[in-house]
Amino acid sequence: MAKKKVSIVRILVVGVAYAIVSMIVHTFGAQIGMPYYMDQAYSQVWSKLMMPALGPPPTTFYVYSFVFAVLTGILFALVYQVIKDSIPVKNVDERGILYGLLVFLVSGLPSTLSMYLLVSLPLPLIAMWAVESWVVALLGGIIVAQAVK
Repeated sequence: MAKKKVSIVRILVVGVAYAIVSMIVHTFGAQIGMPYYMDQAYSQVWSKLMMPALGPPPTTFYVYSFVFAVLTGILFALVYQVIKDSIPVKNVDERGILYGLLVFLVSGLPSTLSMYLLVSLPLPLIAMWAVESWVVALLGGIIVAQAVK
């Protein structure tokens, strides 16, 4: 049986959908974690792109965030396309959830652990980022599994 190819357009659409979900999840997370972002004790940690001055990030930060999230979504979809037949679940949504969980376990969790070692930020904020990463990976997995059947 020949493998079905996924169109570039579909991969791009998944990238945009992933970015939208990612930005929504991270916006909620930012609202919850706002006291950390506004705490002067951590002002030197934030990039000048995110916080060139006190107050909310400028529009350019959101543009970069969206572009980076689209690129991440495209990579997320491309990797899924390569390994989807190796995921031992037949139900599409369950396959997507398992894929998202696997991505989180090999990327999100190690990144979180490294961040705790390397960056002087409060553990609750880093833990919140880990939860956000987990949610985005699971929802992204469902999106990509639905689009790349």
